[in-house]
Amino acid sequence: MEWLLILGVLALYYIVMTIVRYRSLVEEKKFLLESGKHHNEWNESMSFEEQELRFNMQGNLLNMPANVGAMLIYKIRHRRNIIAK
Repeated sequence: MEWLLILGVLALYYIVMTIVRYRSLVEEKKFLLESGKHHNEWNESMSFEEQELRFNMQGNLLNMPANVGAMLIYKIRHRRNIIAK
């Protein structure tokens, strides 16, 4: 019974984190297109705290399924923009 509760909490966590990560991906891509900066230049212009938050969100193994899911959703929803490049 405890396993069902743990799996339910993890599923809810992944759903919420996928939404959060997708929104951050959209904002990141929009900012990079508008500013004309490369990804490395954008990272260097961030404060240390922002870099650490971003690194923890992307690099945490617990967030890996949410990151992959958000990336796949982004690539599917923005397929025309990716192909046009």
